[in-house]
Amino acid sequence: MKGLRMHPGLAKMHLLAIGVLSMAGAPPALAAGAASGPAAPVLQVAHRPGARASHAEWRFMRKGAALGQALIATGKLAQARGADIATRRFGQALVQESSAMLRELSLLSLLNQVPLASRPSRAERKELGKLKQLSAATFDRGLGQHAGELLQQLIAVLEQEADKAGADQALRALARQYLPVLQGRLHEAAALQADPATLP
Repeated sequence: MKGLRMHPGLAKMHLLAIGVLSMAGAPPALAAGAASGPAAPVLQVAHRPGARASHAEWRFMRKGAALGQALIATGKLAQARGADIATRRFGQALVQESSAMLRELSLLSLLNQVPLASRPSRAERKELGKLKQLSAATFDRGLGQHAGELLQQLIAVLEQEADKAGADQALRALARQYLPVLQGRLHEAAALQADPATLP
C-alpha cells in the first residue's frame, strides 16, 4: 500500500525471513513474495518483535496453512479437469489467492517459529483422489462442493481470528484482508454446484 511504512523491528525480521526462505530452498515464488513489500500488506502491521506465538495463534497458523494448501491443490485440479471455462477460471483464482495468503502466513510463521504444512493432508489427498474419479459431466459440480466446504472452514478460522480480542495485529490483519476475498469465492463455489455456466 502506498504511503505505509514497515515497522523497523519487523523490517529486520522480514529481511531475515527472506534469507531463511532462500537458504531453506523455498520455492522462488515464496522468496519473491517475501521480498515484495507492497504485495504483502499484513507485514506492514506492527508485529511483536521476539514474541512467541500463543497456543491459539499456533493453531490458527497451522489450520490456515493446511486449508490453504488444500485450496491450492483443489484449484490446480479445477484448472486441469474443469469441463467449463468458468470452473477453470475459478481454479486459477483459488490458486492465486490461496498462494498469496500462504506466502504472508509463511513469513509470519517464521517470525513466530511455527512450522507449517508444505502440502495437503493425507485426508485431503484422499478427497482429491475421489474428485479425480468423477466423470466429466459431474466433475465441475463435485469440485464446487468440495471447494465450498474448504472455503467455509477457512472462513470460519479467519473470522475467529479477525474478531479475537488481543490477537496478534499482523495475524488479525491477514484474516481481515482475506475474508472478503474468500467469501466471494464461496459464492462462486455455490454457483458451480448449481450451474457452472452462471459464472462470468
